[in-house]
Amino acid sequence: MRQEEEFSGWFASRGSLRTPPPPSVALPPDFMEPVTPVAQLQAPRLVAEDSEDSDSSFSSSSTSDVISSSSSSSLEDSSGREMRKKRKKAKRKKSSSNSGPSRKKAKVTRKKNKKMKCSRKKRAKVMTQKFFASIEKENCQAALWSHLIGCVVESEDAVVASRLRSGLRKTSLDAQSIVKEIENLNLATKVTSMRNAQAKRIKQKKTQKEYSIELQNWKKLGLMLETIGVMSSLGRPWLLTNVLCQCLQQTLTLDSVITESVQQQILSALLHLLQKSKEELGRETSKNVKLNVELIVQCIRSSVSPDTHRRAMLILSLVADIFPDVVLHNMMSIFTFMGTSLLRRDDSYSFQVIHQTIKNIVPVLIKCESGSEELLFKLANVCQVFFDAFPDLPEHRRLPLFIQLANTIEVKNNLWILLALMADSHVMKGIVSEASDNTEEARRSVPHIIEFALTLCSEFSVLDQVNACYKLMEYVSRLPEDIESLLQKKKMGKGKKHIDIISWEAHSTKQYINFKYTSTALLSLLLSSEKFVGKVMEGTEGMEEELRDTYQLLLEKTMSYLRTVNESCERNKDKPSSKVWLSLQRKIVDVLDGIISVLPPNMLLQVIDGLLKSPIALVRCRATELLCSKLQPSSTFFSKEDLLDLLPFVDGLRKVATDTQEPIENRQVAIYALQLLIKHLTPHVKIGAITPVMSAAVQLVCCESTPMKVVTQALLVIAEAVGTLKAHAVSHLGCLMPVITRLLVKSDTDSDHLALAAATATHKIIENMAQFLSPHLETLICSVCHLCASKDEAFAQESRLGLRLASMRNSLPQRIEPRLILPKFAAAYKTLSDEDIPALQPLMIMVETLITKAESKVVVAQKPAFVDLFTLALDLRTLKGDHESIVAVEAVVCSALAKLLLRLNEYDNIAVFANLQSWASDVMDIKPSRLITFYRFTGHLAETLKVLFIKAKLADNMFSQAASVLERNNSVDSMNSIFGVGDEAAQKTAVLVKYVLDTLKMIFLHDSVKFTNQERFQIMLHPLINQLENTKIGKELYKDMITYHFIPCVLQFTNAVGDDSLWKELNRAILLKLRNDDEPIVILAALETFEALIDAYGEDYLQPLLADIMPYITEVFETVDPEIEAATKEVYTKMEAILGDSFRSYLDR
Repeated sequence: MRQEEEFSGWFASRGSLRTPPPPSVALPPDFMEPVTPVAQLQAPRLVAEDSEDSDSSFSSSSTSDVISSSSSSSLEDSSGREMRKKRKKAKRKKSSSNSGPSRKKAKVTRKKNKKMKCSRKKRAKVMTQKFFASIEKENCQAALWSHLIGCVVESEDAVVASRLRSGLRKTSLDAQSIVKEIENLNLATKVTSMRNAQAKRIKQKKTQKEYSIELQNWKKLGLMLETIGVMSSLGRPWLLTNVLCQCLQQTLTLDSVITESVQQQILSALLHLLQKSKEELGRETSKNVKLNVELIVQCIRSSVSPDTHRRAMLILSLVADIFPDVVLHNMMSIFTFMGTSLLRRDDSYSFQVIHQTIKNIVPVLIKCESGSEELLFKLANVCQVFFDAFPDLPEHRRLPLFIQLANTIEVKNNLWILLALMADSHVMKGIVSEASDNTEEARRSVPHIIEFALTLCSEFSVLDQVNACYKLMEYVSRLPEDIESLLQKKKMGKGKKHIDIISWEAHSTKQYINFKYTSTALLSLLLSSEKFVGKVMEGTEGMEEELRDTYQLLLEKTMSYLRTVNESCERNKDKPSSKVWLSLQRKIVDVLDGIISVLPPNMLLQVIDGLLKSPIALVRCRATELLCSKLQPSSTFFSKEDLLDLLPFVDGLRKVATDTQEPIENRQVAIYALQLLIKHLTPHVKIGAITPVMSAAVQLVCCESTPMKVVTQALLVIAEAVGTLKAHAVSHLGCLMPVITRLLVKSDTDSDHLALAAATATHKIIENMAQFLSPHLETLICSVCHLCASKDEAFAQESRLGLRLASMRNSLPQRIEPRLILPKFAAAYKTLSDEDIPALQPLMIMVETLITKAESKVVVAQKPAFVDLFTLALDLRTLKGDHESIVAVEAVVCSALAKLLLRLNEYDNIAVFANLQSWASDVMDIKPSRLITFYRFTGHLAETLKVLFIKAKLADNMFSQAASVLERNNSVDSMNSIFGVGDEAAQKTAVLVKYVLDTLKMIFLHDSVKFTNQERFQIMLHPLINQLENTKIGKELYKDMITYHFIPCVLQFTNAVGDDSLWKELNRAILLKLRNDDEPIVILAALETFEALIDAYGEDYLQPLLADIMPYITEVFETVDPEIEAATKEVYTKMEAILGDSFRSYLDR
């Protein structure tokens, strides 16, 4: 151990062994440990440099003289000691004597000392370069060189050793001679592996002497390497690399403190020799130099010294282009070490070594693997080393390091690899670390590594960034939907080996999807970042064409991927992962928005034009959609200056729309784009530019083979074109209107889109060309009514189609003159009453609109036509029955007829009403259903006119008839019933009675002119009250009639009379029904009626009639029917609550 420490100290005494980078590496001014390269190391200058005199004095000396001179160094030391003793004695004598002879002796002594100094200086001149070169035999030179090495090593005097080393500096040898001398040291053991060498060393138990000799040999090797570094002329330096590698391998087996020092010196020498060999041999270096690259890598692995690491890395970076295959074979070991060691050191020298390694090794990799499918895989592995060490990298060194890495791996082609690996690093590590920070600010902020990615990208040109976006999007779009498919594909051998830059085996399904999301989010952030937009705004002079093509590729790929993600969203909509897919979908849309937002209008149009020429149908479709998004009415993207650039798209899109070979979706979107273009271009271009579009759209609509989706969109184009062309489109009506009316009828069974498109086109035609529609008017009215009837009313009121149909119903009667449209309404009524009765309802709504919107004089002039139409419509129940659809139509007819009477004068009102009453009553026995229609209309009219119905004397004519109808339709006179007997007759009777009661209720409700006098009271009393016994209509209909029609009518009848004496008669008539013991339901109905009266009028009704009421109530109490008894008690309780004490006093009497 002592000898090892001595050896280590010996190396340390001969200068630093650290070696800086080669001259090509610029050291920073604040470099931590400035050292001198091995090639410049010098011995301590204890002896002066040789002069020309010394060279001449040694020119004739022989080798033996030099050796003997060097061997007599011990004699010099003894003579020196004697001289020092004599000087001390002389000083003592001088101090003890001041005489003249003593001064003379001192002078003599100084002369002798000067003479001895000259002699010593002469002896110190060991050897000159000229002398060494004069030795002709190489073996003699080698022997001399080796002897001097041995003398330096064995010398115990540093002064002597320095003198000898100065002689070694003048030597120049051929490398082969040095190889032999190194081999003679017997330091390298011939073994097949490192493990065998270590095992062999353990078995050999050396003596102390053998161990000392071995240490001396290592010392000699160190001095030889130092001498090699300072040789001015070293012949064939490449021959030394092999033997030095053998020695280096031997150091790896040593378990000693000298191992690091020896390794560093050998590595420094190897670096020096490789530099000289490369200078001399150039491209032939690889053929002559024998270097064990794996051994250098092994030094990196086994050593913990940063100095050793740096020297080894410098060698590897130097030989990367000499032995590319071997370096590439060990590439991952090199970069893995770099990631685990050098990258974590915050000193300039380490980072200079890293930069040099990247600069020399990565280009070799790209050159060797150029065109190979494994290049991306290997580059990704190299880059992954840096991302693994990213958290430990000093923050101020990250950006310069990654900028150099990006530049070295070729930014234009491979920057996307860095972005992909950053996204993967965030997914695998960043999400977990950031999840621990629960602050709102942390959750909303951009992740650190993603922010660094944006900063890194901002250091490069716009073209490089867009190209990286395209390649990353291309990579993400190639990934299967789920990770299981990807792994299964690789497992089955279908996947290409090492083609993937990311090892997916370590990813879960969630991480796999998150990678896609993070990658697209990164692209979205990049394209919308301030720095990127700023660079775009600064201008891209000289690269416009290339940038436009790259934008086009990026848009094409993003559009294709969006289609794929949309399909995945549809497939996963019922799965837990649906939210992730929807988020990914939104991010891809953000990417599209980011691309589009930075493109100026002229470049965007150029990009779209290029995409429209793509051979991929999907891309052409998405390009058209992109154009549509910028043509939306709410968009202000295009200015007036861009209109000329938009005009050429009209012809191109028209060709796409009419091309039967084009996919349906592409044709549909192209037509939609034409629709938007018409909106933009109409105010600024001539009509002639729009006419071809109208013709093409009509052609598509009229062609029977055109798909319905295309027809739907073409109808919208027609609607837009008609609004622009107006009368110029009349020539197309002949072939267009029959098709549109047919589509209106057909669309009720197809999608609402077709119906809406047909309705929109029809509405536009009505708005702009109504005066030319007479030949097609009847068919058009029927088609519109069919479509309106086919849609649910609630749906129609809320949907766009419902709003459009309502607009059409309003436009038809307003845009066309009544004299023209009324006959068409009548004809349409006859057609629809035979084909589609529900369609009569929208027809009558249009008639009502016509009555409301037309001028009064026009309505009066057309009164006969209106009356004829309504007479026909009112007879619908008689002719077609009383189905629900007929009842609904009848309600609209009654409403429209009431509106007509409102528009007429009083004389015409009385005449029309009298005619209708005669129309219903004259054929009462033959067509009794007319009575139902008439009283339904009468009730609606009375509700509409209110008191005017009485003042206009319309109530006078029908009051007596109403009493007669009630009298004929009850159980008392069942044989004389209008409708006869049977279930159907009973139902019709109930309906008729209901409408009569409702009519009477409206008359009584609005009777503010004393219309209900005593005479009319007597006419109506018994027919009305006898309806309590009209049980022949059935139990359910009876209850409904009593509750919702009879009782409200009786209440209004009582209020209209307003006479206590008449109330007494009415009350007695109601209470008499309580004695109908055969029909409990009648008793219950009478009690309910009486209860409603006391609820409505309270004490005013009870107090005067209490004496008449109590006998009947007392009789009812005696009934055995529990339901009647309960109802009676309830009435009794209410009476007691209303009257209070007066009621109790009456009972006490």
